[in-house]
Amino acid sequence: MLTYQIYYEYYWFEHKQSQLPASSVVVATEQQQAIWRPWTYLLPMTVGFSVVDRSNLTEVQLDDNRIKRFILYRFQKEYVDLVSHQPHLLNCDTQELVPEADDGSLRPELMRKLDSDDPLYLAVCR
Repeated sequence: MLTYQIYYEYYWFEHKQSQLPASSVVVATEQQQAIWRPWTYLLPMTVGFSVVDRSNLTEVQLDDNRIKRFILYRFQKEYVDLVSHQPHLLNCDTQELVPEADDGSLRPELMRKLDSDDPLYLAVCR
């Protein structure tokens, strides 16, 4: 039973990825170690990841800037798997990422600049 539990915990990430559309790109993963799971210090477990579905990207031209609108999905491994999503705007020219609020307005206080080699930037703008 312990072997099955360990297998399930490590296979969770691959299993969830296999359920995503082919146009989905994993842009970030979160790994975790736990004292009650001593094997995770040798092989950390993936407990969360973020995904962009490239088939749902929309592009807007605004003042000679290429702006992409997309939804960033977040999957978390819990007792019951959790999925959250939030729309974002990414200026591909200035590399500025801004999340949208529930009412569609922008949240400039949460703006951040991405590096040109950031997996999120590469998935959305290339």
